[in-house]
Amino acid sequence: MCLITLIHTEHNEWLEGQCARLPMAAAIGMPLFFSLRIVRERIPKFSPWPIEIVGLFLLAGWFFTQPASPLRLPGINWIQWLLLLAALHCVAAVSAHFSTNEILGFWQFNRRLFVRFCFVTLYTVVLTAGLELALLSADKLFQLKLGNEYADLFFLMVGLFQPTFFLAGVPRDFRSA
Repeated sequence: MCLITLIHTEHNEWLEGQCARLPMAAAIGMPLFFSLRIVRERIPKFSPWPIEIVGLFLLAGWFFTQPASPLRLPGINWIQWLLLLAALHCVAAVSAHFSTNEILGFWQFNRRLFVRFCFVTLYTVVLTAGLELALLSADKLFQLKLGNEYADLFFLMVGLFQPTFFLAGVPRDFRSA
C-alpha cells in the first residue's frame, strides 16, 4: 500500500520518505519473521515464548535508524539494504535446522522452498501479465485513460498475492520436506 501511495503522491517529502522506508522494512521483516517462526516451531524450548517480539524490536530499531528520505540516499545504502535482505534470506534457509543434524532434511526443505518460490513467481508473473492485458484492453476499448493503475496492480500482486501464496505452501512437517 505504501508503494501505491508513493506513486500517487506529489511533493510531500515526509510522506514519500515514510512510504519508501515502510516497504524496505517490510521486505526485511518477511524473512526475519519467517525465520523466527520456524525456529520457534523447531526448537522445543522456544515454543512457549513469542520470540517474534524480538524481531519486532529489531525491525523497529532498523526502521528508526534509517534516514527520513531513503529515495535520495547514495547507492551504498541501497547495497547495504540488499545485503541485509540477502543475509536474512540465508538465515531463513537454515532456520529450520539450527538444532538438528538432518542434512538430507535441510536440503529437501530448501529444495521445496526454492521450487515453491519459482512456481509462485511464475504464477505471479502470468497472473499479473494477464490482468494488466485485461486492463489495457479495457482501457483501449472504453477509453478509460488509465495511468498508475498498472503499477497499482503490479504492487498488489507482488506485495500481497506472492507472499501469501508462497507462505501457504511452506511444509509443516520438516522431516517429510
